[in-house]
Amino acid sequence: RANVESIMADIENDTKLSIALVAPPPQIDSRLFIAYGASEREYGAEDSSINLMPPESSGRYHESLLLKTLGFWRNILLLFVVTFIAGFTFASLFLSKQETALLKQKFSLQGSVDQRVQQVQSLLDEAKSFNVLASAVKEAASQRSHIKDKLAMIEREVVLSGLVLNSLDLRGSELVMILNGPTRKNILNFKEKLEKAGISVIIPPAQLAPEKNLTVNATVKI
Repeated sequence: RANVESIMADIENDTKLSIALVAPPPQIDSRLFIAYGASEREYGAEDSSINLMPPESSGRYHESLLLKTLGFWRNILLLFVVTFIAGFTFASLFLSKQETALLKQKFSLQGSVDQRVQQVQSLLDEAKSFNVLASAVKEAASQRSHIKDKLAMIEREVVLSGLVLNSLDLRGSELVMILNGPTRKNILNFKEKLEKAGISVIIPPAQLAPEKNLTVNATVKI
């Protein structure tokens, strides 16, 4: 007590303030002692004073700032973890429920889809057959048009070369023609023009022996 009084005297000399040593009454919670002391002081009082109290009466104000900071961030981390777990659990349950509903809907529609597929399978087969037939008809029409154009060109070259067409017979991709020409030059000119157009013409060499009034059997590959 003598030591405390000596310290109080030193503080009074240094601060020029009155010093009082107080302790919380037994009926007052020590954690509320500071608030209790402040309530005893008149608001707006101009005199200054210092109240000393034992450390055990300082309540939470006595705690370490580092410990309080760590506790604060621990609470934030705990809140974040709890929120994340709750959100993740809710999302998982929601997605699982949606997946189950979709699977049920899929299974309920699968039978109807299979039945519809069986019903339209015959139509699909007929459509495929029709497509094959249409493709064959188109190809035949194209080939016919191609052959028609080739025949028109050959007949035109017969006339332009001064030849006379006695007969014409189409055998697959070959055209057998019997031609009359006034001279050998007319026959050779006709053959040369077709070969320049990419059409092969075969004439037996023996039939080209006469100079004039030739009758030849020409095989044209179209």
